[in-house]
Amino acid sequence: AIANFGVFSHFIHPDDVIDPDRAFGRDWDTMFASLRKIVHDVKNQYPHLEAYTQHYATEKMITYQQADLNVTFDESTVYLAGEGLVNPSHFTIRLKPGQSLETGEFDFGTVEQWDADRPLYLVKLTSANAEIAIKGEVQ
Repeated sequence: AIANFGVFSHFIHPDDVIDPDRAFGRDWDTMFASLRKIVHDVKNQYPHLEAYTQHYATEKMITYQQADLNVTFDESTVYLAGEGLVNPSHFTIRLKPGQSLETGEFDFGTVEQWDADRPLYLVKLTSANAEIAIKGEVQ
């Protein structure tokens, strides 16, 4: 779900603590340490994710699923157009080697490159439409 919707949810169910069969021999401290490691790993791998209560996250997911988003592209531009989008909305754009996007703040939102050695970008959309120029040539 992280790759598709940008959603991560995890918790320790009380039954996991008090039921030996569900606990698989683990005590609370062991389970909590495991949960902390998962949260740490998610924060490191997906720093753009934001923490929400389950209730608010559900509202955002419903809005996301009801929104209408159209993504198209040609050799020189990525086009994003939507109605009823969560504001802000976040998208990842992966380009081919040799291509890049200009990073920074724009009228439609922001563009940042995730890794200097890969053409992978995070777009934070604060308006319903964006045209993002693709620079460079495919290698």
